[in-house]
Amino acid sequence: MDITSVQSIAELDQYLNERGLGGSWRRWGTNAPTSAGGQRADPLIWKRSEYHEALQRAGELVSMDQTGALAGQMAGRKQISKLGFGVQILMPGEVAEAHRHTQAGLRFIIRGNLQAAMVVEGEAFPMADGDLITTPWWAWHDYRNVGDAPVFWLDALDLHFARLSHMFREVYAQPTQPLAKPPGHAADTWGRLRPSWITSPLPTPPYRYRWADTVAALDALKENEDDPDPLDGYVVTYSHPISHGPTIPTLSAAVQLLPPHFATEAHRHNCTTSYFVVQGEGTTLVDGERVAWATGDIFQVPPWRLHQHENRLGEDAILYRVTDEPTMRAWGFYREGSD
Repeated sequence: MDITSVQSIAELDQYLNERGLGGSWRRWGTNAPTSAGGQRADPLIWKRSEYHEALQRAGELVSMDQTGALAGQMAGRKQISKLGFGVQILMPGEVAEAHRHTQAGLRFIIRGNLQAAMVVEGEAFPMADGDLITTPWWAWHDYRNVGDAPVFWLDALDLHFARLSHMFREVYAQPTQPLAKPPGHAADTWGRLRPSWITSPLPTPPYRYRWADTVAALDALKENEDDPDPLDGYVVTYSHPISHGPTIPTLSAAVQLLPPHFATEAHRHNCTTSYFVVQGEGTTLVDGERVAWATGDIFQVPPWRLHQHENRLGEDAILYRVTDEPTMRAWGFYREGSD
């Protein structure tokens, strides 16, 4: 089935199911994606050509009242990780209801629109290409797009960890929350220069990591002629705005740059890592299985699989990644090795 022939939600469900994807408008129930546990999981990849047009179609066909939040939200039914990893679309003119829940989220903007914003705890965070915006545990958040183009972003949620206990969710009394904080409040309050007498009402305050700052940090590493990490290339990590540890206590996000024709050394660890290809083309070899990726693709490397990345082109390749390593370390389960 070709995406251009999809004219109904039922046909869209069929199209997605054939590609190992599913929409949030179909509640998975007992068939929800779960961790593979002790079973050996295979690497997975979702090609941009498979999910992007389908997501756009979902935005046109599915109304918000069928999802409770956003019209278009997809995740892989074949997910093997402990991460809730999916892609969302916010159509022009759409406003998603304000709500909060137990699970925390990392929202990486694939294609932004400066007339769209994520409002978190009363502050509007612009959604520019490549920005990372956090929605911490129990933080009020809603999404608004007053522009004329859709916005796409990648979600990473600590959903499966939150499910270990009772999960809470609450809808705000009004469709949207008031803008109680000025633009740039989080950056001014929790940046490198901060007021000593102000404390965060949440253990992790919401924060926007600008793509321009990420690129500047990567460029500085290259310009200083520092040798890249043999396992990951040049890497910058999104640090927690207060503790300077993992991005959120359960998950860590980072961006890695692979220089032209650079190949990392093979290694493995017992955390799961999900990747989004920001730019470039390359391959990831997972226990001898070659996974070819290009700009816009999403792929996952399962726990304890020997893997290495290779940039096949003569220009930089950039990968955004999210891992549950912080949780594995906190529980005393984390292991890594090279054989």
